[in-house]
Amino acid sequence: MLSFAADFWPAFWTILAVGAAVTAALCFVVAVVPLPGTSRRHQPPVQLHPRRPAGTPRADDLPRAA
Repeated sequence: MLSFAADFWPAFWTILAVGAAVTAALCFVVAVVPLPGTSRRHQPPVQLHPRRPAGTPRADDLPRAA
């Protein structure tokens, strides 16, 4: 029983570390490698008016007073 306890923890931590390394490698591969037949398409950058902060309405969209 003593030999089993002495051999258990190194094997346990080795299996756990290998599982973590394989999981990290698979996550990296999924994030980096595109699927066959697909292309990465990015939206063009948003064009903002140079003197108007983002999210403010244009003067044409503002309500007019009667």
